[in-house]
Amino acid sequence: ADTLHQVAGIMFSILFGMFLIAASVSGYWRRYQRRWDGLGSRIQLHGAHLVNRDRSDAGREMQSRVELSRGLLLLVQQLLYIASIVILSPLLVITGFALLYPELAPTKVAGLAGLWTFALAHYWVGLVSVLFLLFHIYIATIAGLRRMIRGR
Repeated sequence: ADTLHQVAGIMFSILFGMFLIAASVSGYWRRYQRRWDGLGSRIQLHGAHLVNRDRSDAGREMQSRVELSRGLLLLVQQLLYIASIVILSPLLVITGFALLYPELAPTKVAGLAGLWTFALAHYWVGLVSVLFLLFHIYIATIAGLRRMIRGR
């Protein structure tokens, strides 16, 4: 299991590095850049909708609620995807390499033993990443894999 874990970690690191190179060369990184545009106003719009529910017109309210809930779902999806690419994956790779080569890890991190801190971070980031992956597998079973690949 240890060898399989190390091989999978190295393969993930290589694939993530290839993704970063391909995203920067092809301009795919702009896809992530656009997701930040208007983020504050979108959060404010959805937050205002959740706090101030106007029940005056039921039909218009239902359509507005559906549009806003879909927008909120897309907003959450965008934020989670960005967090996965910008925070989780690099942190998983960095902590994994620190554990693969413990002689290169710092002796102290935030007043704790360096290797222990990297091990805890690697465990929790790995757990969150697995939950992220399982959620995608679940959504692919209900919504359809083709729709998920196409981004629908």
